[in-house]
Amino acid sequence: MTKAPDWLAPGFEILQGTDRLDTHALSDAARRYPPGPAIAVDEPCAAAVVEALIAADRENRQVFLTRVPDIPPLPAAPPTAASPDGPAIWLQTSGTTGAPKWVRYRLRSLLRSIPPASDQRRTWLLTYHPLSFAGLQVTLTAAGSGARLAGLDRAPTVPDLAALACTAGADAVSGTPSFWRAFLIALGDTPLDLRLCTLGGEATDQGLLDALRARFPHATLRHVYATTELGRVFTVADGRAGFPDIWLDRPPAGCALRVEDGELSVRSQRAADRHDGWVATGDLVRHEDDRLVFIGRTDDVVNVGGVKVHLAEVEQRLLSGAPIDDARVFARTNPITGYLVMADIVASAGLPAAAILDAALVGLPEAARPRRYSHVTSLPLSPAGKKIRIER
Repeated sequence: MTKAPDWLAPGFEILQGTDRLDTHALSDAARRYPPGPAIAVDEPCAAAVVEALIAADRENRQVFLTRVPDIPPLPAAPPTAASPDGPAIWLQTSGTTGAPKWVRYRLRSLLRSIPPASDQRRTWLLTYHPLSFAGLQVTLTAAGSGARLAGLDRAPTVPDLAALACTAGADAVSGTPSFWRAFLIALGDTPLDLRLCTLGGEATDQGLLDALRARFPHATLRHVYATTELGRVFTVADGRAGFPDIWLDRPPAGCALRVEDGELSVRSQRAADRHDGWVATGDLVRHEDDRLVFIGRTDDVVNVGGVKVHLAEVEQRLLSGAPIDDARVFARTNPITGYLVMADIVASAGLPAAAILDAALVGLPEAARPRRYSHVTSLPLSPAGKKIRIER
């Protein structure tokens, strides 16, 4: 029987559909990779990722995690020679804000950035794409702590994941704020006792944090700020939206933060190779009392007849001021105004009256008010679990 690497904790197992794979099964399966300096993985399941990492760790190889079906055509892959500083992992950026590209991490660096394990053995629900940076972080967190990792070997819907969380007895879940809103709707009143709720990948608001606190009163809430290029930058665990403004002067260990023209820039010691300087993140923040709160992204700002509209801000106003369960505010191209703002609304009690929706947007310019509201039962999410805001 093949020995498991030291970072794969005893007791770790993957619950993948009807399959149950433990550390020994994963280690034995890793032998199937043919000799060579690189291992390519395009199978969207956590077991394939872990098997590839085990094989890479044994033989100082590189692993390429390729999300081909999910992103536009890729640039040329980087060289595949063996790494002089230990096994390495290449991931693809999503291409949301430009041409997708490869970024490289050393496996040992990623393992050092994983939070310490708790005393309780957890069951994690894998909501992210297994080949993404966020999916890899959840997988390594579970592997390093000897937890169970529950996932599906296909593209799951949020109701699929809610059902899996209940059947697998998940007590730790990480997902985007858009995922969490849909998850709460799909879960309904079904009992689920979560002990750890992690949010990341998008701006979150106080209303969602309060809803999670009410639904899962025993859970620790963590908002993780991380990107594929910068790694895990910081974590907020005080249950409040945004992060303390004092962090601009005294940031958490391993990073430096600054704001220029409302955009957050970061320097991170956990960044991918060759990302050691200041990086403009594309995330917009606003000062509110003693906090800096996220209000969206630079690519979520559209020009409507000469007026700049922050789509995420319009959406947050609707979510906090109208009796609805979820919303997606998006822009559609228009030959006259450049864009028109639209909104899809999920509301179990039906679409609120126009006057109620308008009241939630008091103070916003006319150009920011959706020209059409559509009552829908669910919202489309990207493969990264985020809302799609621009339709062309």
